[in-house]
Amino acid sequence: MPRSISKTPKELSLDKRLHSIIEDRTSGAAVIEGGILGLFEKIIRIHKKHSPRHLRRAIVKIKKRFSAMANIMNLVIFTEKILEKKDVEYLSEAIKGYKENIEHERGLTVTRAARKIKSYDLIFTLSGSSLILKAIIEAGNLGWRGGVKIAESRPKNEGTILASDLARLGIPVTLGVDANMPDLIKNSNAIFLGADAVTQTYFVNKTGSGIALEFGSKYSKPVFIIADRSKFISNRTYRFIPDSNPPNEIISRKTRNLEILNNYFEKIAPRKKFRYICGNEIINPDEVKNLLKRGS
Repeated sequence: MPRSISKTPKELSLDKRLHSIIEDRTSGAAVIEGGILGLFEKIIRIHKKHSPRHLRRAIVKIKKRFSAMANIMNLVIFTEKILEKKDVEYLSEAIKGYKENIEHERGLTVTRAARKIKSYDLIFTLSGSSLILKAIIEAGNLGWRGGVKIAESRPKNEGTILASDLARLGIPVTLGVDANMPDLIKNSNAIFLGADAVTQTYFVNKTGSGIALEFGSKYSKPVFIIADRSKFISNRTYRFIPDSNPPNEIISRKTRNLEILNNYFEKIAPRKKFRYICGNEIINPDEVKNLLKRGS
């Protein structure tokens, strides 16, 4: 019988950290990305010359869990390419540089979005995008005194969390159940959403975003998707697969002949009056392919 190899406290800590990231079902894509970058940096520090092997093991689980999030897939693709060089010191510096570039790009995106938010008295959003939160806060710092209408975003209620965070900061918020979305949008001036992926032909975001765009079109509301460069990915390398999440988040008791659909994400085609805010730019959907070419 082979002898089991016991893990050190530091290795157990890494396992626990990876498990915590994998099981996170409420944080936004940027927060999850930050957790993964921190994990990668810690793996390199602890495992040193053996870190490529441990990184590859972690990547397998991360790819399986976060395949819908373009920023995670872009990070994985970047890391896998660097791992081919088999140089731990270079790997460490490359991941550090990747993190700094993304943070810079994200800061530019938030500032541009904040300036656009200032153009409207009332905006609508859903889910819990960290970029949306930061953009609204920065808009307030720039003098905006408007309000936000938010749909709760079941089943994890990320919209409720966002609403509470904004209200605590003194920002007027109206929180409604998802079924109130048409009225919330009708009584707003513009729609601002985050994104988990942006391709040449569609974007991916929390389920409910498609309904938001439908009613945005019906009521002639401008739509802005706030997404830094890490969220843009070619549909030649990215394929959206509908996710399936625990049925007990919807109903606690199993019942025969009852099928539960619990998808957190959906892909949505752009509509009229639709723009992406990325870095210092506000671009049309037709310009996504050019942005991807510049980044390749």
